Amino acid sequence: MATKKVVKKWFTHRVHTGWHKGQSLAYRRRLVRESHGGNYLTAAKSMLALSNVSKDASTRKAARVDANYFFKMHARHK
Repeated sequence: MATKKVVKKWFTHRVHTGWHKGQSLAYRRRLVRESHGGNYLTAAKSMLALSNVSKDASTRKAARVDANYFFKMHARHK
């Protein structure tokens, strides 16, 4: 009999944001910011991690756009 290969996922998110690529830009960003307590840097890192591990091109692009936005906002509010 053939054995089934078990694939262990190495990435697990710690904060559930409710983020979905089909949501509007402003709504996605509000969800992420609120779930991270208003901290732009942790929100940016969260979105960057999602962008790096996603296999879906549209999810990767949307997460990267949001990550760049949060990095810019963090630099502005330093």
